[in-house]
This record gives sequence, C-alpha cells and structure tokens, in this order.
Amino acid sequence: MLFKKLPLREARLDALVNNAGISRSQGTIAEQMIACFRVSAVGAQIMGDYFAPLLKKAVETPRIVNVTSGAGSIGNRMDPKGFGNEFTIIPYRVSKSAMNMVFAGQHRGFEDHGFKVFLYGPGPTVSNLSVSNVPNPGMKPTNVGAKPIVEMIQGKRDTDAGRYVEYGYEGSFPW
Repeated sequence: MLFKKLPLREARLDALVNNAGISRSQGTIAEQMIACFRVSAVGAQIMGDYFAPLLKKAVETPRIVNVTSGAGSIGNRMDPKGFGNEFTIIPYRVSKSAMNMVFAGQHRGFEDHGFKVFLYGPGPTVSNLSVSNVPNPGMKPTNVGAKPIVEMIQGKRDTDAGRYVEYGYEGSFPW
C-alpha cells in the first residue's frame, strides 16, 4: 500500500526494501569503516526492527528485501578469481558482509511471524554508489537490476527467501 494515509492504529507495511549503501566516505580507514557499517548493517537492522510491527499487519505475507553486494561475499574474496576482486573497497566489503549477517538474523527472527526475508545482490548496476557505477557495457540499467526485487515483493520468488541471491548467478551465491 503506497501513499494512503491511515490512522496510526490502522497503518501497515507490506514490504520493506533496505537498499542503502556507501562505497567510501571521508576520513581514516576506521572512520570510513564506521560510516559504511552504519549505513549497510546498522541501517538494515534498525529499519527491520522499527518497521516490524507494521509489517506484522501486512495484508499478505510481510517481506523484507536487503540489497547486498557480491563484494561482501567472503567466499568470493577468498577465491582469486572471485567477483569484484579487482576492487579493494574494504569498508564497503565489510559493511555488506555484516549486512548479510543482519539478513540471517532477520530471517531466523521473523520466520515464526511468517515473514519472507531476502538477500539480493544486483551485481554491477548503474547508480550513484561510486564513480565506477556509470553507464558502460559492464553495467546493467537500474530497472534490470531492480526487477528481481519487484518480483520478491510480488511473491514471485518465494523460493529465494532465506538465501543469498545474486543477479545472473544460478543457485545460492557463496557467502
């Protein structure tokens, strides 16, 4: 339900998409890591906690989609040929790894309430995340990267709930 003003006692939320991230910030490496962690991991946790009471009132199945990145995959980083290894971006990688654990906690914490919780990595997508996310042959348009999110919200990808799904990757993505 979008934009319909209801009295607070009647308010509900059917889906929550946590799609926040910063790739870098100013300051020391410690300051950059803290800033990225606040946005990706702390933000996803707080949003899930804050909106859980409204999600529990959803008309159908309540859904949370956490947007992550293959850069946060420890398995990929350990693989010399893994996705995104050409970029160091340690603060971003660590923050997305932490977000992945937030997702696992939400999945387990909300499963008794009937929630479907997803972890989705859109892969290289045009955005304002960094100077690298500009239109070029290796970047997909935002509407293409976002299509699976829409399908998760619509209930068309319920088999992906509780898994790490990366765009264009068959099966579960390596954690």
